[in-house]
Amino acid sequence: DAPPNMVHTWDLALVQEAVASLTRDPETFLQLCPEVLQDRDMRGSSFSVDVDSNLAFGDWAEALLEWSPTLRSVRYRLVPSRLQETVFWNRYFAGVRTAVRRVLFS
Repeated sequence: DAPPNMVHTWDLALVQEAVASLTRDPETFLQLCPEVLQDRDMRGSSFSVDVDSNLAFGDWAEALLEWSPTLRSVRYRLVPSRLQETVFWNRYFAGVRTAVRRVLFS
């Protein structure tokens, strides 16, 4: 991660392209999003994509599915035949985090 108290600039188009590339097709998703987010990160912050959490998981998922037809298609093809709903979203958000960090810190 970045050092504290550091200001970053980034190219939004590159970030969007990196995130969009995660869901070109189901096999690409499975390859680029192999891991799930840890319940706690290195700083002790918690993250959960549990539908029962207070983090508006359903709202985020719905908005993302409207935003991206390819995400919608990949999810339709993977859930529930190959992945559970929460596993899919956990892997997706882990992949987004990795892609954004790669753009910002490379």
